[in-house]
Amino acid sequence: PTWLSLGSSGQRLESSGGVPTWVAQGSTNNWSLSHNATQSFTSGVWTALNFNVENSDPDNVHSTVANSSRVIIPTSGVYELSAFAQFQPSTFTKFIRIAEGTTELISAGGAQPDPIDDLRLFVTFQRTFATSGSTITIEAFVRAVSTLVGGAGAIAFWGNRLS
Repeated sequence: PTWLSLGSSGQRLESSGGVPTWVAQGSTNNWSLSHNATQSFTSGVWTALNFNVENSDPDNVHSTVANSSRVIIPTSGVYELSAFAQFQPSTFTKFIRIAEGTTELISAGGAQPDPIDDLRLFVTFQRTFATSGSTITIEAFVRAVSTLVGGAGAIAFWGNRLS
């Protein structure tokens, strides 16, 4: 067997299939993004949500200038991903999903029975493993032309590397 030296206070042991190493706490990749304007969608097409506000992005996983709809995973590991979207009133079915590249990880959706109130959709997913360089997006699908509500707290995407 291979013996490892003891880690220091505040460290945790990590491995992505290779040799385990001690890393400092606080090195976990995380982000929190939002969008402060409305975004319109075409019916029948999955469309990536744009995020123009970085509430927290210490590892530069996102850009508000280029490809503002995506996050690029900086470090391989287990991630928890969450998203929230608030649609303007209509009676048509809407969905949101978290995707890695073109592969759907999880989705949520539903019909809006009351066309007076906004429809709020929330999705969260603890991924088994995300590879460094993977592209993660939040996408919406609507059955009729629709608009996401703009403003603080109406559209959000956050993630956290667990290990």
